[in-house]
Amino acid sequence: MGFSWAFINPLAANPPDLSVTTSGLTATSSLAAQGLTASAVGGFGAYTYAWSAVQPDGDTSTSEFSTTSGSTTLFTPAATGLYTVTCTVTDSST
Repeated sequence: MGFSWAFINPLAANPPDLSVTTSGLTATSSLAAQGLTASAVGGFGAYTYAWSAVQPDGDTSTSEFSTTSGSTTLFTPAATGLYTVTCTVTDSST
């Protein structure tokens, strides 16, 4: 008589959705640093973060950030104007 078994992880084929929320950026005319935070839930852990900004002149830049690879960073605009700040989060399944 033989015995065998297999464990099947139902999440492996269908990981939970990765959801990201950000906080900290407020509209201001000040060039003072602002603390930004990205919080990720779901997916499969070991998240990586990539911060970037589109400057008022349309150029993409990372020089305004104290770090571009953490869940928290300081954003210090180089000039007044409208910035678009993006944090791209990936998990270990992507």
